[in-house]
Amino acid sequence: MKQVSNLILLVLIVLNIYSCNKKNELPAYATLPAMALRDPIQIPTSRPSFSAVVEDQKHSVKPIFEYRICGMVVSCGFSKHQADYRKDKLNIMDVGILWGSNLDPAIYRHIKFHTDGVWLKAKTKDKAVWEKLDQTQLSNNHLLSTNPVLTKQAKALKRGDVISIQGCLANYSGRRSSIVRSDTGASACEIIWVDKIEVLRDGTRPWHLLHKSTLYGFALWLIIRFALFIRPAKSAPRQWIRPSST
Repeated sequence: MKQVSNLILLVLIVLNIYSCNKKNELPAYATLPAMALRDPIQIPTSRPSFSAVVEDQKHSVKPIFEYRICGMVVSCGFSKHQADYRKDKLNIMDVGILWGSNLDPAIYRHIKFHTDGVWLKAKTKDKAVWEKLDQTQLSNNHLLSTNPVLTKQAKALKRGDVISIQGCLANYSGRRSSIVRSDTGASACEIIWVDKIEVLRDGTRPWHLLHKSTLYGFALWLIIRFALFIRPAKSAPRQWIRPSST
């Protein structure tokens, strides 16, 4: 029994370490949707300005362009600094996206991407790879929504997912969206009022599920071991000896 328990623990450890590495590794796709290889679609909008209320916050939102972007998620979430600084409940998620010629595994798999403050940052030690990276085909996108379904979808996005986001570029509450892909710096982020999110390719999602499963496996293993440890030992059967007659 002890050998089986130790074997199960060893398997869980191996799967945990392997899935942890794989879930942080951007996948190399054999094929990609054609729209992911094209630049985002941006056209004028006739949408009027409107108010968006989230809990105790009220925001004035001004749509400026209809917008659709398709590409690979390379970073998602908020940095701790950003979340503490803004406490903005309308901005449900920040998503870093690559598209076009940047969707070459020989490029993006050799670059580390992360969200830092309100910026998407990229870093590599390979100068040749850096020179191939097209700075006009990546963006940090601030996603806005009051819809709980869209909020849940946005928060479920993972690195490596190939996604499509439809909505409109918008200014809101003193923050202005970028309207070109060639700018850089603090004002280069796109602010998108989200109408629709589609996941076209699951990237590292299976590895995330496997990693989470191993954590549940560890918890179950500990519970069973603890239960076996505190279980009272079986007492030896009583033996009755009949007194001998004299």
